Amino acid sequence: MRTVFDVRSKCYFAKQLYRRHERFSPAQCTDCVCKSSTSVCKTSTCPALNCPKEERVPMEGSPCCQACVEKQPCEFAGETYKNRESWRANVCMTCVCEDGTTYCMRQKCNNSLWCPPGYRLQLSREQCCPTCVEHDAVCSVYGDPHYRTFDGLSYSFQGTCKYVLAQSCPEKLLTDDGDFFTIKVRNAVRFSSGFAWTQMMVVLLAGHRISMLQGGVVKVNRRRIRRMPHTEPGKFSLTSAGGLVKLRTTFGLQVSWDGDSFAEVTVTTRLKFKVCGLCGSYNGVKADDLRGPDGTMYATGQEMGHAWRVGGTRACQSRPQRMASEPLCEHDAQARLRAHRVCSVFYGRAFSKCRTFVEVDVYV
Repeated sequence: MRTVFDVRSKCYFAKQLYRRHERFSPAQCTDCVCKSSTSVCKTSTCPALNCPKEERVPMEGSPCCQACVEKQPCEFAGETYKNRESWRANVCMTCVCEDGTTYCMRQKCNNSLWCPPGYRLQLSREQCCPTCVEHDAVCSVYGDPHYRTFDGLSYSFQGTCKYVLAQSCPEKLLTDDGDFFTIKVRNAVRFSSGFAWTQMMVVLLAGHRISMLQGGVVKVNRRRIRRMPHTEPGKFSLTSAGGLVKLRTTFGLQVSWDGDSFAEVTVTTRLKFKVCGLCGSYNGVKADDLRGPDGTMYATGQEMGHAWRVGGTRACQSRPQRMASEPLCEHDAQARLRAHRVCSVFYGRAFSKCRTFVEVDVYV
């Protein structure tokens, strides 16, 4: 026999009948009310939580929702940090706040780090541990005159004019106009001999001309600098110490001059692949250092040197007729003995430690 129910003004929900205005909860956190044969339901909305599940508890006054357990902040070096907030106490230490307690961990460094040839250990202010960085490249000019390029090629060039020692190459444009530079040297005959020596240097930077002359005299834009150090803020500085005048720029170029005939140009890796001149191209390859300004490769330093000549004939000085390349020691026994006596000091005990770092044969 079928049973018939009178459902007028009632609500039928989940196989249950509810009277008018009757409230019911078909599921946890869901409340319904019967209104004119229609069940009107509402589910509780809970706030989003940013704490892990193990740190959640039922919300007070609303058992359907959860709330995060309030954790205590941390005080460190006069600063307040939230729970689970992490920060760097210094370059070597990272800290984290855990419910009012600060835990810090110090970074461990590899004390056995070894750098390959051409690299050195360096520790910067922003680093906790030293890393291997490439050596700055050095080009040296000394004697009558001998050259050692950025990449380590040694050669001699007997020119008595003005030449480009190093410059930023136009075909390898740098990103910052302030990085452009040109270093010119003027060679001249000395001591009434047939040998040429470096007489002076001129460094051209953006808007500045720095002349380094005999006796350590320095001029900036043709005005003599009588007091050292001298600084052009944001561009370069000039110092004098240990018998050397040093020019340091803000973009990784350093020029040293002894006021006689020795010059040294040092560049950082920022200028790698971006220089050319008598000092070579600084690309780690010796074989292409005898390259002229037009890209021509020369067989000898003498040929390549002439290709880098600048200025007119007024910048040149005639030399005595004696050939500069004449091997004096082969024909003069006294000269040979004198040279042996003077140069042998570099192979003695006094320079034993230095020979580990400096190749002696290049200079004798």
